[in-house]
Amino acid sequence: MKRPFLVISIGYIIGIVWGLYCKCNIAFLYGAFYLIRMMALLNKKKKIKIKVFSVFRYIKYLKIILKKDVILTIIIFSLLSYYITINLNRNINKMYTELKDVHLTGVIISNEINRDNGSVYKIKVENLNDNCNFSNFFFLIKIKDKTDIKYGDKIEIIGNYTKPQEQRNYKGFNYQKFLRSQKIIGTINVSKIKRIEHNKYNLILIFTNNLFLNIKSKIETIFPKDISKILIGILTGYTDSDDNNILESLKEINISYILAVSGMQVTYLVTITNMIYKKIFGKKVGIILTIITIIIYLLIIEKTPSSIRAVMMVSLSLGAKIFHRKNDIWNSMFLSLLFLLIYNPFILENMSIILSYSSIIGILTYNKIIFYLLEHIRINNKKHRYKINYIRTIRLKKFVDYIKKNIALFISVNIIITPITIMYNNYFSYWAIISSLLLSFFIGPIIIIGCVIIFISFFSISISKIMAFILIPLIEFIISYSSAVHNSNLDKAIITTPKIITIIIYYFCVLLIKIVISSYMKNNKTQTEYRIMNTISFIKIKMKQKIKKMIFVSVLSMFIINFCIKIPHDLRVYFIDVGQRRQYFNRNTKK
Repeated sequence: MKRPFLVISIGYIIGIVWGLYCKCNIAFLYGAFYLIRMMALLNKKKKIKIKVFSVFRYIKYLKIILKKDVILTIIIFSLLSYYITINLNRNINKMYTELKDVHLTGVIISNEINRDNGSVYKIKVENLNDNCNFSNFFFLIKIKDKTDIKYGDKIEIIGNYTKPQEQRNYKGFNYQKFLRSQKIIGTINVSKIKRIEHNKYNLILIFTNNLFLNIKSKIETIFPKDISKILIGILTGYTDSDDNNILESLKEINISYILAVSGMQVTYLVTITNMIYKKIFGKKVGIILTIITIIIYLLIIEKTPSSIRAVMMVSLSLGAKIFHRKNDIWNSMFLSLLFLLIYNPFILENMSIILSYSSIIGILTYNKIIFYLLEHIRINNKKHRYKINYIRTIRLKKFVDYIKKNIALFISVNIIITPITIMYNNYFSYWAIISSLLLSFFIGPIIIIGCVIIFISFFSISISKIMAFILIPLIEFIISYSSAVHNSNLDKAIITTPKIITIIIYYFCVLLIKIVISSYMKNNKTQTEYRIMNTISFIKIKMKQKIKKMIFVSVLSMFIINFCIKIPHDLRVYFIDVGQRRQYFNRNTKK
């Protein structure tokens, strides 16, 4: 088996998805497939001559990929994850229904989050209503009065449990799923609290949390308020929920990902630290110290799925260099995913993990193809025929190549994540590509200079404040640009929610295009790739012969669709004032 962690992860994901969304047992599914397979073998007929466009020819390639050991691995791990998910879901639903009055002992594992009605903390359960079976779960606790409890304190509380709200409207926010993806069962409104012991949590985590608070306070001291919040988000992934305007404007133009630690920040950190360690300690020791540095960095920052994935993938890549082995990116990526899924199967419902891994899949699958197409763009003219990348000066060529790489990276990511973002957010940003290109020039200097300023601030705040004048204009430009685009009301197009079948067809077409382009890119082509190229040539000839009929059918179809899809006459729209925001209620006879 070439990529075992990829195969295991696929099996694990199948089991989780089946356990979450399907009512029947997954064992019946595999039993049905086995019976169909046996019936197909018994009724096997003689070989029939296959046509050019026959599907059966290409189904044979699945037999090469889906060998017996691959199928067996997928079945075993899907069954395992299915029963884990079912059991975990049963226990959580039991807590949802039975918990009312709560007597809990646990450890605080988050810093204070200020709210209008009090303070909120995250607590790890040790004992819940004299039951120790819930030690792997977490709660949010709300405390109205001011307290001096801190990260790592062991406390005893008495209070009332509040179940998180489920999705109330179509495509509405499901707070219950969001908390469940973080292993949080709900909120406890505290009526009585007692501290049992200080620093009862892991001492390394307590130290790194204090280091984070120290870094955060230094950034807030050195920089103005709005700029400090952006810089804290870029370097640590921590964002204050009160900054709704800034977050919303960044989200609208598809650059909110800069406030979540991912491969971008980790790559810059690894590049700097590895270069320093390599010169001082040598290659192998430098790599080991770099791995330790990024693990410490992970402990300091917000431990999101994207940051864990980035650190694990980079650590595995660096570790492979120590042992002089080639790193398989696909294997390391799915190993990190498997680690997260074993820790919490419900993390698969988290939007951030879907976008994080989808982005990496897009880069690995389409980045080379997009860059190849950009390199081979030609401008045809009556007088001149030349490539667009024909540039005389070396510096300008490097600059153009840099832009091409960023465009290729952006397009390859968005090929995969665009349908997902449209399905969840119902909009597409016009300014996404321009924003990403502009950001690529700023984000690197911001991360590097920001890290240097923080390091110097431990020795001299005054020198850090002088150096901050270099960084402030860069962050101010990002804030001004995002606010200007957001306020222009020309930043996005509202799109109706696509159906699942539409998204499946889209991904199938995109994969098909990838296979076709890859066939043309290769120098040493296989028989299959020659067959694909011949099939494309055959289709082109047929299309040229029937181009008029195809245009007529396409135009006619568009008119039919426009006339058939119309607003129903019995539609009623109600505007409801609920005090804080406007609510819209659409109604007709069907819904």
